Amino acid sequence: MNKTLLAAVACTFVLGPNCLLAADFPILKAPAPAAISSWTGFYAGLGLGTRTSSVTARTTSITENGVPDACPFSPPATTECFFSQPLNDIGFRFSFYGGFNWQIDPTVLIGIEADAGWARKVTTLFGSAFPGGPFIASGFNTDHVSVRPVWDASIRVRAGYLVTPSFLMYATGGAAWLNFSSTLTCGLDPVGTCDGVFVPPFTRTSHATPVGWTLGGGIETRVLRHILIRGEYRYADFGTVKFTESNQGVTFNVFNYEVHPRTHTALFGIAYLFGNL
Repeated sequence: MNKTLLAAVACTFVLGPNCLLAADFPILKAPAPAAISSWTGFYAGLGLGTRTSSVTARTTSITENGVPDACPFSPPATTECFFSQPLNDIGFRFSFYGGFNWQIDPTVLIGIEADAGWARKVTTLFGSAFPGGPFIASGFNTDHVSVRPVWDASIRVRAGYLVTPSFLMYATGGAAWLNFSSTLTCGLDPVGTCDGVFVPPFTRTSHATPVGWTLGGGIETRVLRHILIRGEYRYADFGTVKFTESNQGVTFNVFNYEVHPRTHTALFGIAYLFGNL
């Protein structure tokens, strides 16, 4: 007697004539849980937002024919020089970013990221020039000091916590660069405040790309399998950049000043996560 017949006899005598044979029907199994997509992989994206520049400039020393000028050192001439002059502004920023994520367990993600952004915003302090040294208050708008941050870049690590399989909160930090120029202009004003130079107007421009540090954080969500949307804020400090300028007129003037740039960056970004996820 085969197994099917034995099962039928047992089913009939034990459970009655309404017994249904398991052999005649498929066995129903509980559905397997849906697979959770990994965040691991390369990604690249675009960012739009703002970059606020917080720049402090100050005179450090001035010499005329090798003799120190009184302005930075002794009163009452110190009232004419700026020792900590802010040149702050905000501009629209466009950026590219990309990196690699490692999802090391269901709730923890680490990664590395690089970005580059541009925001051409000039900040100008009118009524100041560099006749005997930068940032002397001439009172004429033809004299001015300006700072123009152009591009910035960074290489950073990221560490995040997956609140849900599709929602990430993260912190980020690393090295940052800022390219900017500093321009000092002496215009054609009525009293000739361009000390030692009798043929105004003239301009001195210096360029620098200092390296600093950046730290911030953000949130990111997967709206589709390969699409990541984020909001992020970062602060960056680029240290103190020293400049030296000179002019030759009736006297030979050498003046030193320094600029301390910092930035606050806020962005909205959208990226594509590559790979078979």
